[in-house]
Amino acid sequence: MTFFATPRQSYPASAMSTHSVADVPSQSSAEPSPLVSIIDSSDADRRLLLDLFRECGFDVDAYSTVSSFSQILEPDRVRCVLISLRSPGSTDLAALDEIQLAITDPTVIVLTPYGDVPTAVAAMKRGAFDFLEMPINARTVVDRVKAAISTDREHRVLAAKRRQVEGGLGRLSHREREVLELLLQGMLNKQVAVTLDLSEKTIAAHRARILSKMQTESLTQLVRNLLESGIPVETISAA
Repeated sequence: MTFFATPRQSYPASAMSTHSVADVPSQSSAEPSPLVSIIDSSDADRRLLLDLFRECGFDVDAYSTVSSFSQILEPDRVRCVLISLRSPGSTDLAALDEIQLAITDPTVIVLTPYGDVPTAVAAMKRGAFDFLEMPINARTVVDRVKAAISTDREHRVLAAKRRQVEGGLGRLSHREREVLELLLQGMLNKQVAVTLDLSEKTIAAHRARILSKMQTESLTQLVRNLLESGIPVETISAA
């Protein structure tokens, strides 16, 4: 079966320049460079994909089976997994579960000659980022990998922010959570002081400690961090 929709020789490196990995949003210097992992039982097709992504400037490795992929030495670098599934129906999709066990929150693109709707739906339910039918278009698969890496990075940034916010909330004392709950309801310091039968000066001190522990400079920014982390403001309570 033909792997690429158009012969690969029509896609030299120069023609693929608009699809360089450089187009993917940059990562922090502390973050390892993204790695694309290919899983394909066909030696020839695995080599085609390796050549394609290397020409486009990606860091890429390849495996013949999911089992060999599971022994990967740098799982934290994997940002996208391309897996070719060549059997009809959804039986091959169990491989997606194995990938989930090998690395955390993988972004997986499924390549298959059997592009039927039930199989595509089953793949998506198992967490696949995309589902491409063979023969594939070289530009399309590069674009989808680039999108997968960007999506993965967004998810990691969000997860890191959520961990930071949850860590800050975990450092708050019971009294500080009481104060924060009332501040998030829109109360002023003096209103919180009356509600809790404390002095306004004490509430101001609690507020300053809350902002410090939450690593933010204002209540407005704290609310924004909660929302961006997916933590509903109304769930913050001292209970």
